[in-house]
Parts: sequence; C-alpha cells; structure tokens
Amino acid sequence: MKKQLVFIALILASFTVTPVYGKPDLVLTVEPEPGYNQMWAFETYMVKITLTGLNLTEYSEYDLSGQVIADGIVRWRGTGQYPHGESVTGYSIKLENETLRLNASIEDPSFNFNLTLSKDAYLYGMWPFENVEILLSFDVFFEEDNGTGAKIGPRLGSVSSRYILLDDEKVEYLEGKILEMTAEVHAATGALGLPDFNRTRYESMVSAMNTSISSGNYLEAQDQWERWDNRDRLRMLNAFSSHVDSQVAELVALEGVETELERIQVEFDLIEDKYIALLTNNRQTISELESRKQELTTAITGIFLTAMVFFFLGRHINKTGDE
Repeated sequence: MKKQLVFIALILASFTVTPVYGKPDLVLTVEPEPGYNQMWAFETYMVKITLTGLNLTEYSEYDLSGQVIADGIVRWRGTGQYPHGESVTGYSIKLENETLRLNASIEDPSFNFNLTLSKDAYLYGMWPFENVEILLSFDVFFEEDNGTGAKIGPRLGSVSSRYILLDDEKVEYLEGKILEMTAEVHAATGALGLPDFNRTRYESMVSAMNTSISSGNYLEAQDQWERWDNRDRLRMLNAFSSHVDSQVAELVALEGVETELERIQVEFDLIEDKYIALLTNNRQTISELESRKQELTTAITGIFLTAMVFFFLGRHINKTGDE
C-alpha cells in the first residue's frame, strides 16, 4: 500500500500546475463621448483605458518592474456593400494603421492618448455611401525586469472599440436621400383611390429616417436608406402597381356595366317611343270608332223610328179599309 501511495505522489509531482489568476476589468472610454459611436472628422478625442480589480498578490512570482504596458493599434478601414438580386455583398478596404505603446504605473494603471482625426472620408478615397471605420484595439501587460532588462510580462487582458467616421459630405448625402425617399413615398401615398394600399407603412419609414437624422444618428439613417434603396422601394412599387391593376380591373368592369346600362337605356327609349306612338294611334282609332259608333247608333235610331211610323201608319190604313 505504501509503495502505491509513493507511486501516485510521484505521478502528481511530475505535472506542472499553472496558476490561474483573476483578470482585471479593462474599460475604454472616449471624451467627448461619440454619440451613437460616431466620430467627427478633423476633431480630437481623448482615449482613456483604465484597469480595475487588479490584485498584485496573484502575480508575486513575477519580477514586476512597476509598470503596466498597453500595446495598441488604431485601424482605419473602408467598408461598403453592393446589392445583386436579392443578396447584398459587403467589402472592406484597408486604409491606414497606427501602432501605439503606452505606459502607466501599477499604482495608477490607466492610459491616455489623444486621437486626432486629420482626414475625412473623401481624403481616404471613400464615397459618402461608404463608411470609414475606426477600430481601437489594446492588449495590456505587466512589465517584468529581473535585472537583465525590461520585457513583456503576463497579459492582463484586452479591450477594443469601434466607431464610424462622420463628415459634412455624409451628412449632406443623407439629408438629400431623405428628401428623395420622401418624394418617392409621397408620389405613391398621395395617389387618389387605392383604399387597400398600406400608406401608413411607407410613411412610417420616412418618419423613422427623419427621426434618425434629427437625433444625429446618421449611421442608423444610412442603414434605413440602404434598406429602402435595396428592398423597400421595390416592394412599395410592386404593392402600388398591384393595387392599381386591381383598381383598373374594377373600373373596366364598371365601364362594361355602364355601357350595358346605356344600351338598355337606348332600347328602353325606343320601346317607350313605340309605346307612345302606339298609344296615340290607339287613341285615335278608338276616337274614330266612337264617332262611327255614334253615327251608327243615330242611323239605327232613325231607321227604327221610321219603321215605327210606317208600322202605325199601316195599321191605321187597314182599319179605315175595313170600315
């Protein structure tokens, strides 16, 4: 049994145990704070990186120099997209890189540097419908010095952040696009008729993009325009065309009914004219018949009276002869 325990102890001793350290929290902030993660061209921003929750006792095995190092890189990258059919393909262009090495003391582990944006999108060769991204990335280390020279020590963590470069050309571009979008939507929603056409849906899109621009969220406004330009405009035109076709079919049907009513009205007028003519002719015939009837009645009465006269005259003569 003792031999087995010794053997197990030897096996455990043969493994190198790597200590696990608690990582501090790294926070990257920018002043003035970029609204909606948008930085303006030709402005200067202060970038600050702070460490919190740093426990030095966990790194007692290292020969720390008392310094903390932040190795960083600032990347400018152009991005855009182009539609093809129902799909959209994105692309990116490497524009510029800037490397940084910042130092701070262990007692105050925070880093500061000024980021000056000396170019706009045009100077980077990008168009207003494309974006210039600014990516900040930092890796933070302890510095070691065992008497033979300083070197990079254990890594404490990393932090990064992403921003979009704004300039006057992009703002003017988006302000022009909201006017274009408004005109297109008004052309459809302002059409008379089409009671089933969903005007509210497209009017709300215009309102949403207007709100984004008014609040300064130009990145959201650009996304809204791209959705409109790549998809929603075509959907609106298809819906509008479908409702127009339906309305035209109903109108054609109504025109056919109207034509049939006009034909029936003409036939009715002809029948009415014939009826009036027939009625007039019948009235004239009846009038003539009444006249002839009156004449015949008078003649018959005359004949009857004459016959009566001769009858009584004959009787009178017969009586005289007998006497």
